[in-house]
Amino acid sequence: MMRILAILLLTLSVMTAHAAEDAVTWGAKASNVTLSADLSTFTGTTGGFGSARSSHGRFDGMRCAEIELTAAAGSSRYGVGDGSFGLNGYLGSTGGGSFIGIWSLVEDLASGFTKLGSNSAPSQSIGTRYMLQLDFTNKKGYIQRNGVYRTSGANPASGAGYDFTWTTNNPLYIAASSYNPGDGMKLNASAASMGARLPLGCTAWAEQNGSSSPPPISGNAGIGLLGDSITWYLDQGGRSSSTIFGFSPTFNYGVPSDTTTGMLSRVDALIALKPKQIYLLGGVNDYSLPEATTVSNILAIIDKCNAADIPIIVQGILPVSASYSGPTNNTAITSRKNAIHAAILNYKGGQWLDWGATLNSSDYQSDGIHLNASGFIKWNAALSSYINLNR
Repeated sequence: MMRILAILLLTLSVMTAHAAEDAVTWGAKASNVTLSADLSTFTGTTGGFGSARSSHGRFDGMRCAEIELTAAAGSSRYGVGDGSFGLNGYLGSTGGGSFIGIWSLVEDLASGFTKLGSNSAPSQSIGTRYMLQLDFTNKKGYIQRNGVYRTSGANPASGAGYDFTWTTNNPLYIAASSYNPGDGMKLNASAASMGARLPLGCTAWAEQNGSSSPPPISGNAGIGLLGDSITWYLDQGGRSSSTIFGFSPTFNYGVPSDTTTGMLSRVDALIALKPKQIYLLGGVNDYSLPEATTVSNILAIIDKCNAADIPIIVQGILPVSASYSGPTNNTAITSRKNAIHAAILNYKGGQWLDWGATLNSSDYQSDGIHLNASGFIKWNAALSSYINLNR
């Protein structure tokens, strides 16, 4: 009898040895999002979109995680992303990276992802559960709502009926967004939290990565792009910053209308992705801030990069063209740019790159501030000697 018990205990230990789990919770988040004490539940607190991503990314096996609506104000979105999308917006508008945003069962926007099937939008209600099932081997994703697959006949075991695919090799993170105050989403990532709802053959998201070949960003790889909508546009309209700069991966942390204050708040998340270099282009939206604040923000960003041993290249604020009619002008831009340059000339770790003088009116979109295809070519030419150091 004792021998049988010993065999059973040994068998159980072998069965469970591979199932070590991380304490996966919501991690990085926007300022207008609050997290519960145990970090499991995401709640929107003020009007305006904000996002959060899971504390741990995954890159191997067949993985499942569940998002449960704990409060339904009607604007919850959920999805997955490669960890480089901005948090001060929603899945579908946030700057940079690859992500798929789903509103109920509607894909809102995909960058680096491709959807299959038609959209559908069942009403959101408290207690609704959305299961995200990701096959990392074949890069296929499946969606369940309350235990029913979005696509009829879906069979992850055979690869049939998947809802989306992706191309990035970077780890993916569970993500969520809200707009209305009171939106609430609980992340269930452990086997225990999903219980019998965990699909057969699927590993809980919390289970540690088992691959002996980690993805590129496990060590310093890729380049980070930190900025506002000028940077954000690199990955919009079918464009790809990786293609424009001829280097992969790129982590685009550009957010529309952002100031250097916002960039300072986001740089830690970008640093966590361990890029080889970070390229900062910001300040054109700082027109309501004192020049000293812009300088202070940029020096603080440099300090954070220095502490992480990641080189940072600070680009001079680009001029606007004659067609621009916004709240700033080239006189103010030049003054602020010169203040930044003077501050970092002898500042440890800051590299300066001022290439805006190469631009002419034909390099801008009609709004006079955002670049077009020829402007992107000049941007690539300006950065190429720095980027080539990483090859």
